Amino acid sequence: MRVSSVNNNSPLSFGAIKVAQISSAFNSDSPTFIYQLEKNKDYKFCRVLMDNLLQSDIARMQVNSPNIKTFLKNALSSFDFSDYSAIGIKNNRPFGFLSVLHSKSGNDVHLEYLATWKTPDLIKIKNGGRDLINFIFNKYREKRSINVTPAFDSEFFYYKFGFDFDSEYERNQMSISSDDIKKHLDIFSKNFSYKKIESQTSEDLSKISILI
Repeated sequence: MRVSSVNNNSPLSFGAIKVAQISSAFNSDSPTFIYQLEKNKDYKFCRVLMDNLLQSDIARMQVNSPNIKTFLKNALSSFDFSDYSAIGIKNNRPFGFLSVLHSKSGNDVHLEYLATWKTPDLIKIKNGGRDLINFIFNKYREKRSINVTPAFDSEFFYYKFGFDFDSEYERNQMSISSDDIKKHLDIFSKNFSYKKIESQTSEDLSKISILI
């Protein structure tokens, strides 16, 4: 992938591992690709992406909140200490990021951050958040649960994918069980083709010109 730093006109390349492809079962819309980010290779890319987003107009953000850029900064910074992080790419443009922490027991995962943004010309990637959820569900379908602390009144977004609050009195963390994850994967499979990619080799994406 080739991106341009806001402070440096020279191209910055990065390699990441393509782990999934998600396509519509009913139209020829471009597929979404999910790439696993590597801590030893992709730190500079995440920093450049973060700098570009922080300097973008607020209209580029999916959430109209003065705190959204702080959220994006924290999300992309979490790449450095998360157990797993990935980026969504569609039409050769990055549109979303996620990071995950694993529980000590290994039975559960915490969706630490899930963030999406518009393209530089303010085009929203349709259903980009859904594709990231589809990926998370497929990757962690055998876990006991996935939990998340919703930000920016995003409860309804997670609720429609089966997450619910752990307690009616403590409405700060939502979770979804393994059984419900599989039910939603069955729903996804009727409308979308999900292809897991087994390659463990970083792809050379330097020939793809991507405008952050």
